[in-house]
Amino acid sequence: MSIPFVKAQGLGNDVVIVDEAHLPSGFELNSENCAALCDRHFGIGCDQLLLVKQLPENEHDGARFLMRIFNNDGGEVEQCGNGARCAAVYIRQRMGFCESPIRVRTMRATIELVICDDGSVRVDMGVPRRSLPLRSGGERSETFRLVGSARRRSEKAASSRERAEQGLDVLDIIDGDLIDMGNPHGVHFVRPGVDLAACARVYGLAVERTVAESGLNASFAAVVDPHVVVLRVHERSVGQTISCGSGACATAVAGIARGLLRSPVRVVFPLARGGFLDIEWSGDGKSVFMTGEAQLIFDGVFPVPKPRREATFAGAASVVSSGRLAEAETEVEIERPEFATSSSALSRSRSAAEL
Repeated sequence: MSIPFVKAQGLGNDVVIVDEAHLPSGFELNSENCAALCDRHFGIGCDQLLLVKQLPENEHDGARFLMRIFNNDGGEVEQCGNGARCAAVYIRQRMGFCESPIRVRTMRATIELVICDDGSVRVDMGVPRRSLPLRSGGERSETFRLVGSARRRSEKAASSRERAEQGLDVLDIIDGDLIDMGNPHGVHFVRPGVDLAACARVYGLAVERTVAESGLNASFAAVVDPHVVVLRVHERSVGQTISCGSGACATAVAGIARGLLRSPVRVVFPLARGGFLDIEWSGDGKSVFMTGEAQLIFDGVFPVPKPRREATFAGAASVVSSGRLAEAETEVEIERPEFATSSSALSRSRSAAEL
């Protein structure tokens, strides 16, 4: 049995798209199978996997498609802006759906996708919420501050000289805005003179894990002018990625709310070869609109993932003198090298070495 798929990319954020109708009978695309498909060494390889399903016309929210989103560790997530644009192109070109807008239901909301005349895709990402529940106590907050031990542990990744050269020594705190785009984001605007890439590398994991109850996608932004911002994103459970659509939206919302940016905002991703997304937001209670390119790269089929064959060691008793695993889950032969252990054997070894 095999699974038909399409590989796609939006600003270098690569996704694998699977039509649920084409899954083999009885096969469940669960977390383990998703991780196997996403694996860049043993699978197809991607940042996210999208499972798309066409819905009946009479759905209560008007959605015509359901989209489930899985990160490459197999965990299901709420939103993916770049993936949404890829899904729009897939639905039009592969599923033959020509209505506009395309209404797609995700875990958290129903979004609208419009394919523009130039081939770019405009996505209504919904109304953002400028707060998230904090890890300590679960109370909602509009901002975060990374101080104390969590910040210092992050800084151990860089030497004091490196921090000085990259401007990180001026950062007594890492603070920013918490934005709910259907998935959680923390946005930090770097000060002038601070190296954006170094800031994301050193502090990304700490912001992801220590601030919000659900974990965070950590965005680090440098404002160029009121309509342009440069962005690097450390995505939850993934790490630093080439681009992030929902992160671009969250950054634009935070910047506009702070008075640092004005709509429309062009968000530039250095790792995406200078690629960008255009974000529009007119204020609280209004939807965020994201426009950018998406491309289907190739079609393929992948064998249904099989259970991984691994040697498992339950303890010393698992290994017997013959070199075979006792009661192991798989047949695994262990090479047992010959070692000279007797005094005579050791003497012969020394004599041979002296010749």
